[in-house]
Amino acid sequence: MYRIVPKKSFIKDLNKIVQQGFDDEKLKEIFSLMMKGDKVTLGKMPYREHKLMGKYKDCFDLHIAGDIVLIYSYDQDNKIIDLLRIGSHNQVFNK
Repeated sequence: MYRIVPKKSFIKDLNKIVQQGFDDEKLKEIFSLMMKGDKVTLGKMPYREHKLMGKYKDCFDLHIAGDIVLIYSYDQDNKIIDLLRIGSHNQVFNK
């Protein structure tokens, strides 16, 4: 089972989107799937997990709800998932 480690940037982003009305209850289901390493379910709709390029080339993107995405990385050797960013595409990718 993987251990989830939220980074400071993730916590800051999460607080911001919760203040904007995001319901963070959906994250519990997603974190449960992530901790189990259930990449099959995460790769399907509505989550559409996929590997990123560019600035986040070693990371993954997961669609949570609407335009909200979660950026994270896996350390498979140590069974750790680092939560890096969460927010709209514009917020996360600085467009």
